Amino acid sequence: MMKCFILFREIIMSDSNVYLLINAIPNPEKMAATQQYLQSIMPVFKQYGGAPVGRFKTIEQLVGKGGIKMDAILQFPDTKAIRELVDSEAFKALGTLRSEAFNQLDMMICESM
Repeated sequence: MMKCFILFREIIMSDSNVYLLINAIPNPEKMAATQQYLQSIMPVFKQYGGAPVGRFKTIEQLVGKGGIKMDAILQFPDTKAIRELVDSEAFKALGTLRSEAFNQLDMMICESM
């Protein structure tokens, strides 16, 4: 997780784009649904200008309570694109699968500081 944070910090310090940071805890009993969701959501991200920066899995929890098992960072042209993505019918249509695939999924809009 620390490597993920360091990479994320280096990326956002060097430009003025906005990023969608996703932290997730997949449902271990529904890993097929998790894979199906990931395959289905990537074209939706792309449709709204999202470009993958990286996908990461937690290999060791160093500080905190833990729980997060997957992280993703996607670059977008602006916050409007991310908001339109989340409001889109394509994103909403994946809601049931998303709920099945993940015990927790957090999405945050981030920018450089």
